[in-house]
Amino acid sequence: MASHPGPASSGPPFPLEGSPDSPWREQALTRIGEQRFVLAWVTQLPGAIPLPPEALSTIRDHWEAATATAKDHRRRGASIERVTGHLDAVDTDLLRLAPDSYVYGQLPGLLEHVRKLLPRTDMRRRSIERLAAQKAATPLSSYDRDLVVAASHAASSQSRREVNQLRSFKRVLQLTAALMMLGAIGLGVFTAIWPEKLPMCFSPSNTIVCTTSTRAIVGAPEQTPNGQPSTVSPARVDAAMRNTADGWDVAVVEGVGLLAAALAAAASMRTISGSSKPYGLPIALALLKLPTGAVTAVFGLLLMRGGFVPGLSDLDSSGQIIAWAVVLGYSQQLLTRFVDQRAQTVLDNFGRSHEDRESLAKSEGAVPAAGSAATT
Repeated sequence: MASHPGPASSGPPFPLEGSPDSPWREQALTRIGEQRFVLAWVTQLPGAIPLPPEALSTIRDHWEAATATAKDHRRRGASIERVTGHLDAVDTDLLRLAPDSYVYGQLPGLLEHVRKLLPRTDMRRRSIERLAAQKAATPLSSYDRDLVVAASHAASSQSRREVNQLRSFKRVLQLTAALMMLGAIGLGVFTAIWPEKLPMCFSPSNTIVCTTSTRAIVGAPEQTPNGQPSTVSPARVDAAMRNTADGWDVAVVEGVGLLAAALAAAASMRTISGSSKPYGLPIALALLKLPTGAVTAVFGLLLMRGGFVPGLSDLDSSGQIIAWAVVLGYSQQLLTRFVDQRAQTVLDNFGRSHEDRESLAKSEGAVPAAGSAATT
């Protein structure tokens, strides 16, 4: 009986060097070790058919590419797709090469994987369900083995597409947070250089009240008689505001709004569950909230100063301005809660079957996320 020695390994992932830092990297290296063992076992079985050198070389190339990428700590985004794609390809190759007993042993796990990612009407899923129901002693035909390989390939491809969807969603969050942060920093620098261009001030009772200072309007009575309109013209009030405004006014409001948003982000973490996927959406969501809170505090106070909010009069002290900055910074949660809900839906979908995701989308009146239909 002919047998073929296991493939020589150039640069195996064992022994592992250094301390682990990313779960997905460690899982990838462990998976490579498992695949190497399976291939060595398959090639040493009694009656095993010698494998073509090109096939063994291709499998080694997959491992080398995945190992090098997983060990390179400078890479992050597309490296996950590369590692997962190469290891999925090796799994598919092993299903083609392994004996029937190995394929039947993989069917229960493969069936669960396929049910989560392929619709009930998919012919490959139906074929896997049929094969899983038959006795393990029944020899697999070439047609049945090809169906198993096709179903495994389709489910793995769909899983990688969903991970890419998660990656794209996180990148959108990071880009938006970066733009918001640049806007907040730019606004702070602009008002620090030219505070008179955007005074963060109010004018109650002929007095100019700013974030960091309070000053009476020169030549105006200290208080306006009850029921009487102000004796100071709007032009004079505006000029007094511009003269009183300080370069720290907007910066203080932004800082207070950012801290309030950080508090809101910490409170919202209780509703966000963790994920074993290689992208941390909760962190990206928290980073988005911080500059949003700073900008919301500034814009909210500007709307109050312009009389846009009915029932709110001019603020009477610097303490009130800072207090409202806290409230407005925390209120950014009203704007970002929809993003929180979308992020939680994206995370939940990774653990749900295809039917559960479709039912959830219908109950919410939403369209299933792009890429939910499996294609190869």
